[in-house]
Amino acid sequence: MVKKSKFVDFRVDPTGDFKRALIRAGKKVNDLRVPFKLITMEFYKSNKALFPAKGSNGPDVFADLSESYKRQKDKKYKFIYPILRASGRLMNSLTKPTDRDTVATVINKKSLLLGTKVPYASNLQFGTKNMPARPYLVVGTEEGLWAKTEHIQRRKRAWMQILEDYCTNSLKKRKR
Repeated sequence: MVKKSKFVDFRVDPTGDFKRALIRAGKKVNDLRVPFKLITMEFYKSNKALFPAKGSNGPDVFADLSESYKRQKDKKYKFIYPILRASGRLMNSLTKPTDRDTVATVINKKSLLLGTKVPYASNLQFGTKNMPARPYLVVGTEEGLWAKTEHIQRRKRAWMQILEDYCTNSLKKRKR
């Protein structure tokens, strides 16, 4: 769902795998704020792969740029790839937890919100009539080349492991 406001709200995880893991964890433990902090740290760390210093993350991962935009981008920024990188604003909001455009909020004991306030972020995620979608904000259960990369699949497994470990340790502590 997309809401027009300062903040773009959309849901990822179309297969529900990650949501089911959260529900299982929530049934075992009433407060997931501790693992949410660990997941948030991993989110920023793993997002750095979206914006490599040189090359890559070009047409092999996202729909390529139009020839005219390649020329504009090269002229203005002196590089074309990575596709998602230009001014650095989106990159900073997704890789630096203290950036002004960062969204990282533990809403309650069972809800975590991660993302960006960069105004053009939804255009990249969903595309426009003149630009194909380049879905970069993923959990790893979505369609698309980036979501299917080993990097994102590893992140998804790490997040699920964080939840599982936290629940297991919490249950062990309760039994003592």
